[in-house]
Amino acid sequence: AGTGVAGGDAQVISLMANTWYDLPVYDQFTLSLGGGVGGAWVTLGTTDLSVPAGGVVLDGTDFGFAYQLGAGASYTLSNGMSIGLGYRYLNVGNLGYDLRGAPGSADVDYQGHSVMATFTVPIGRILAPD
Repeated sequence: AGTGVAGGDAQVISLMANTWYDLPVYDQFTLSLGGGVGGAWVTLGTTDLSVPAGGVVLDGTDFGFAYQLGAGASYTLSNGMSIGLGYRYLNVGNLGYDLRGAPGSADVDYQGHSVMATFTVPIGRILAPD
C-alpha cells in the first residue's frame, strides 16, 4: 500500500439532504451557513498514475457516502430578487477502483470545492404580483 499522484478527470453526481440557516445581518444583506449528507457517484478517468510500476490506469465509477459544508452571502435587490456568492466543500470517501495495467485496486477519497455566483428571482412574485 502506498500513495501516488494521479492526473485525469472526475465526474461527480451527488444526491444530498441539506439544511441551511439564513442569518440576516443588515437590511438587505444575509449570510447563509449549511451542510448536508447523502451519496455520490464518482467516475474517474485517469490517464497518468504515478506509481513505481508505471503505465497504470485507474478508471471506473463507484458510489460512496458524501457530506458537504457551505457558506454564502446574498444581497436583496428590488422586488425580492437577490444576488449572491457561495462556497461548497464536498467530500466523498471510501471509493474503490480497479487498476488496469497492474494487479490490485485503489482506494480513493474525493474532495471538491465549488464557488457559485447566484441571481435569485422569486417566481411567486412574478406570477402573482401584489
